Amino acid sequence: MGPEATVECFRRVVDNTKARRDGDHLPVIVANHPGVPDRTRAILHGGEDPTPYLKEMATGLQDSGADLLIAPCNTAHYFMGEVKEELQIPFVDMIQAAVDAVPRGATAGLMATDGTVGTGIYEGYAESRDIELLLPDEENQRTVMDVIYGDEGVKAGFSGPQLTGKLLEVVEGLERRGAEFVVAGCTEIRIVLGPSDVKGPTLVRPIDEVARRAIEMAGGITTG
Repeated sequence: MGPEATVECFRRVVDNTKARRDGDHLPVIVANHPGVPDRTRAILHGGEDPTPYLKEMATGLQDSGADLLIAPCNTAHYFMGEVKEELQIPFVDMIQAAVDAVPRGATAGLMATDGTVGTGIYEGYAESRDIELLLPDEENQRTVMDVIYGDEGVKAGFSGPQLTGKLLEVVEGLERRGAEFVVAGCTEIRIVLGPSDVKGPTLVRPIDEVARRAIEMAGGITTG
């Protein structure tokens, strides 16, 4: 839905596939529809419902021959219940894949949009694995939103060390409260924050986790 997130998702599928030649990679059909209404705005501020757009995209991919679907938008998963009713093929849940990457009983911090946080979707999965989920305080949550949505944020086409530094401050705040893992619960975060940037908690990136799961379900081999 966000073009940067779409490109990053495709890149993670390619990079996580064990291949020695082009023919070892999986065929991928991409639906990039930046006109899908903003998911956070729909959840929190009465914005236009994105569900019809998501249904159209999902059924279009299915009709084009896709054997399974993934959506590189954490917040969109809040709307996927109705979408899945239209499908005859599996939908690979990115939230589930991310939470499954955190050991049972661990403490994890979550960096995500206000929309994702507001749905409580991560909490439900975390509770099923006895994971204590920590959210940023108000100031740090504003920082996360600024990195994603700000005039000089990722969705505006920006990246670089300044945005990375802002997110590291959020990570440090979560670590001080006991986070052993931090889930980068927005695909745009993945673009400016990598495992090598984080020196304390283990960084879990949902887009990597869902890419690996999709590769395995599609019969490919992951790089590890």
